[in-house]
Amino acid sequence: EPIRLGIISPAQITPVLRELVDAFLAAHPSSGVEFVGLPFADRFAPLRGGDVQLVVTSLPIDQPDLATGPVLSRHPRLLAAARTHPLARGTDVSIEDLADHPIGDLAIAAPPELAEEMTPRHTPSGRPIPRAGPPIRHPTELLLAVAGGAVVQPVLAPFAATFQHPDVVYLPIRDLPPS
Repeated sequence: EPIRLGIISPAQITPVLRELVDAFLAAHPSSGVEFVGLPFADRFAPLRGGDVQLVVTSLPIDQPDLATGPVLSRHPRLLAAARTHPLARGTDVSIEDLADHPIGDLAIAAPPELAEEMTPRHTPSGRPIPRAGPPIRHPTELLLAVAGGAVVQPVLAPFAATFQHPDVVYLPIRDLPPS
């Protein structure tokens, strides 16, 4: 029976992860590893339900029923914006800029510590970051909301590598550390 490894995005299969999988397969030739796409709404439900044995996720995770392993990679934080959005005129953005531009209301069941890291409610100076639009239930809905200019959205580089749209640009968020 293969080990089922949950991923949100194909771009999460980094060279480091590929090396770990290859080393595991070399040490356990009768085993296998199957990559399984995780749902946008609750990436941890398949782990908690036993459908996958491992999940590649961002940190922080501080859940009593979940154990975390070592950090495998760090990814730059980017802002997805419509090509015509005022923020898209620059080469990068500040997290403080988000207080002036709504982000999407993601309909995801993430642990609160991870949700705050992914889509903070306030800037470091304490300004609220507004949410807009109906709850977003899928990456395609998010991409379309950004492309249409309804919202901008902080994302990680693997999201940007996986989800492209001709009317969406990704700008570095200069004052957030990698995730």
